[in-house]
Amino acid sequence: MSEYADGLVANVSDELRDMFEGIAKLALQGASEASDPALNVMDKARKAHSRVTLIVDDAMRGLAKVNETMFVGMAFVAASSDDDSAADSS
Repeated sequence: MSEYADGLVANVSDELRDMFEGIAKLALQGASEASDPALNVMDKARKAHSRVTLIVDDAMRGLAKVNETMFVGMAFVAASSDDDSAADSS
């Protein structure tokens, strides 16, 4: 059971890190666009709106992936626990 639980923790941690790193990159790109002197105020606002939409979409997609990983991982942990219990009682 421990190997499945450890794998679950590692997978969830990796997926969350990847999600936040992606969001951070999008946010940094947005900060760069906001400082771009070639863009007028309307363009900056429009780009900021698009960037925030991308950030929210990526965050929701990342969280959905984490939830799926946790659901599947917990099923493996539970099945492994049942197998361990059956082996112990034999």
